[in-house]
Amino acid sequence: MSTQQYSRYEASKADKTWEIIIGFAIPIIAFVGYIWYKNWKIRIWRKGIFPADLTFTTAHLMEAYSCLTVYLITIDRYHQMQKIAYLRSFFIRQFKGSPDHFDDIIDRNFHYPIEPVSVVNWVNQHAREQQKKQLVQFLVGLCHIDKLLKPKEYTALKVFTKNLQLEAAFLEECILFYQKERATHANNQEQQRTASGSTGVSQRKKYADILGVNESADEKEIKQRYRQLVKRYHPDKYVNESKEQQKQANQRFLEIQEAYEFLLSGK
Repeated sequence: MSTQQYSRYEASKADKTWEIIIGFAIPIIAFVGYIWYKNWKIRIWRKGIFPADLTFTTAHLMEAYSCLTVYLITIDRYHQMQKIAYLRSFFIRQFKGSPDHFDDIIDRNFHYPIEPVSVVNWVNQHAREQQKKQLVQFLVGLCHIDKLLKPKEYTALKVFTKNLQLEAAFLEECILFYQKERATHANNQEQQRTASGSTGVSQRKKYADILGVNESADEKEIKQRYRQLVKRYHPDKYVNESKEQQKQANQRFLEIQEAYEFLLSGK
């Protein structure tokens, strides 16, 4: 082999060596970069900031709904389970299913609360006006689950509406709608009580029947039966069923939640 041929051989060998090194290095650098980016995102979440650069996807929009739901629950924890069930029910109706690991998302938001204004600002940046209005309608409905809009809830709703660049009158219309719904519901209940002569005792019997326990059931028995029924009628089990079956299961799920909270309240 001549000196010239040897030189070309050595150069070719060196080029192949560099190609191998680069071939290994690029995936490693990409992997390290991905891990760093994910950790950076996690640090942002744990600082309580909704990442402003998140793309506008259904999954991220559901995340925004979850963050704001948990925030409003922390303002008023009464009927907490029903509010979480209301959120899940909304997801199933609006987005055709709740997100994977729904319970984990809710738990994470309780442990690492997200600043609500950063969530609303993200929605305002990406969503259409109709989607913004839908969010406000949902939040107003969430606050009215316990039949009363608290002052702190009202203040939060006004801030959200303003940051979404919606008219204050729209918020008042939503509140008025739910107040009328509440008044109608209360009137119907009063008529039912008058017609049946129901008492506090019969009310407890009604909820005990929903759970399938005795009126005198203790807390342990109530919780045990509640867990059994929640597993059976959980909305996620009916995602692939007909809309009518989904509706019935969701209604049953909400009744179970209401009965459980009433019986544990000791009324």
